[in-house]
Amino acid sequence: MSGLVGLVVLALLGASRELITLLVAMVVGLIIFMGNTLFWKTSICVASVVDAIVILVLMFGLAFVVLAPLVMLVWWARVESGDHMPSQVTAGAVIGAVWRHQSSRYCNSSLSSRQTGL
Repeated sequence: MSGLVGLVVLALLGASRELITLLVAMVVGLIIFMGNTLFWKTSICVASVVDAIVILVLMFGLAFVVLAPLVMLVWWARVESGDHMPSQVTAGAVIGAVWRHQSSRYCNSSLSSRQTGL
């Protein structure tokens, strides 16, 4: 619900198309994850970290790949805390990266071509 409220506020404030596109993709991805969680506890925490790093790379360039070790840190924390099995955390990372990359390509092709040429 907060994502939808944020979307309306951003649209009313005249936010860029790219920012609105990212938020729409985030809300859709979250809905997909919530549905998946009913059957298997995929790590939304790790998916969110991967998602943020992919956004930074797509928007500002490959220099932000240096943040990738944060994924492993969150991966380790979720497994160590007993909240997830390694397969659930790995699935969250893969789904988060693939979803963000694909949604940015289809929603707004300028996101993936601006800095990286992906």
